[in-house]
Amino acid sequence: MLALTAAARAAVIVGATVGLLIPQKDSSWPLGSVLEEIVAGPLLGWPLVVYMDSHYGPATSLWARSGLSEVPRVLVDLTAEGAEWCERQTEAALRAEDTVHLVLLNRDWTGFFRQVAAAGCGWRPSYLLLVDATSGVSPANLLREEAFSRVVHLALLRPLPQSSAPPAVYSLFPYARFISKVFHLSYIFLGQVRRTGSWRAGTPLHGLFADRFPNFEGCEFHLATWLDDHPYLYPEDDIIGNDPDGLQVEVLNALGHVLNFTYTMTQQPPDDNWGTIENGSWTGMLGMVHRGEKDFTVNFFGYTLEKMQDFDASSSYWMEGFGLTLRAPPPLPRWRAAYYPFRITVWLCGAGAFMLVVALWGVQGGCSGGKSGPGWLYLLRPLLNSSLPRLPTSLGLRVFFATWSLSAYILTTAYTANLIAFLTVPAFPPRLKTIEDLAQSSFRVTMSDYGEFVPEALRSSPNENYLSLGRKLDLFYEYNRVLPHMKRGTHAFLESYAYSSILLVLSDYDLRETYMLKEQLYPAHLCWYFRKDSPWKHKIDEGLTRLVEAGLVEEWLKIKTSDLVGRGREAVEVGKGRKDSPLSLQHLQAAFLLLLLLSAISVLVFVIEVLLRCC
Repeated sequence: MLALTAAARAAVIVGATVGLLIPQKDSSWPLGSVLEEIVAGPLLGWPLVVYMDSHYGPATSLWARSGLSEVPRVLVDLTAEGAEWCERQTEAALRAEDTVHLVLLNRDWTGFFRQVAAAGCGWRPSYLLLVDATSGVSPANLLREEAFSRVVHLALLRPLPQSSAPPAVYSLFPYARFISKVFHLSYIFLGQVRRTGSWRAGTPLHGLFADRFPNFEGCEFHLATWLDDHPYLYPEDDIIGNDPDGLQVEVLNALGHVLNFTYTMTQQPPDDNWGTIENGSWTGMLGMVHRGEKDFTVNFFGYTLEKMQDFDASSSYWMEGFGLTLRAPPPLPRWRAAYYPFRITVWLCGAGAFMLVVALWGVQGGCSGGKSGPGWLYLLRPLLNSSLPRLPTSLGLRVFFATWSLSAYILTTAYTANLIAFLTVPAFPPRLKTIEDLAQSSFRVTMSDYGEFVPEALRSSPNENYLSLGRKLDLFYEYNRVLPHMKRGTHAFLESYAYSSILLVLSDYDLRETYMLKEQLYPAHLCWYFRKDSPWKHKIDEGLTRLVEAGLVEEWLKIKTSDLVGRGREAVEVGKGRKDSPLSLQHLQAAFLLLLLLSAISVLVFVIEVLLRCC
């Protein structure tokens, strides 16, 4: 292999295999001039990777021409071992999007590129230009070579047989398979290999590399899906076998209308798995795509390094993570409503302040002549909104009592206001608010085991809180075994955020009295996954990006969520509104219990007084 690199550009052009063998009858074709015009014209400034036969002297000498000698390039010998060459290259040289691969074909070009394709080293040129000077092999056989099937931009430059016309440019249109009407009178078949133009000096880059996927011309894509992914993908009316519905259906229909394709979906994967690696192989929907059984999948998947190594990911259309849902704790007992208005610390401070006031009152002489009774009873009157028999005669005691009365007024007003609220609205104990709170609590975590990456990620996470959740994670295959644990209030339910909010409303377990932590686990940008090196993926990416930028994805998501729960998404998260109702005996338990307690105390005091008088 000859390796000459340009220091300035580090250029790499993805070269197509071109068998360079120029018989005497075709020696009039000015290969050197045409190459010089191509490199100095449409490929000017592009990094180049040039594949050629080093044993073919005239071809090698082409680069000694004045117009080509300064072109930055990497020369690759087609007689070398393709697998060995591929393993030594960088990622940029194998699949950089700003690199053109130029191939001067020889008789044995197929061996090199088939070895490269079989090596699995990630060789996929974005631009591949084949130059054939022999006119001995049909363009269809050249362009349909399996090694070139994953190339995005593919072109063949070759002279027309027995003609002095400029070389023709051909390309392969994989989805061209239908008959087109000409002049409204006759029909012709547009083949997959088409002549896209002729080479002339000054031909622009798009003149060489035509758009091979202007649309998919009615192609039917087969999707690996699971119709249990609310609100993204689910059966219409939630009946298995019905037509699919959801956000992805709206997106696919919009893209299919513009790009002219149809699609089929699977109800669920055969192994009932989402998609993970087990024993070195992908399972579930991703396994179907990886094995080539399906073209791509559109279910709830986010970007992960493991998936992107084996699949092509689309542009992101939404961002979401996994939510943790807990059963809302039951309200505190109603009979405790009498002391709910104040925290324990306020009650203790109030009692301490009253005892201090009683002590200071006694030091300053008590109430005038002791005629108003014991001092603590006199000072208790402001707290009970009771009138005073008389004011203290001492000016100092009056100032002291006025200060205490103002403080007592503030305390009683605050208590009364809060008491009304606690009598009419149930009081709830504090809720868990963060993942850290959940990790440190006695709650366990439960999740349906359908092959997501989350369980393994939690158990191997370096984050202590995530690791704690992973240790407390209980997996069950079906939701009817998962949800009862949350209903009992012993587990937090782990599932994708949108799916959780819908499932808990629609389930048969009456789980509307729940709440979700605001913090989400593993929030990620959602995407579709295609087979590795799908050359037409960029068309789907362009369509997805336009739908996201137009706001249609967000709007469709809100509509589908609203259709599923019968109300807006915001109302689902907030919960059902409460209706006003009159106060019942249950609301006033504290008042009656307090009356009963104080009455018992008064009877006890009366009995003690009687006994003291009798004795």
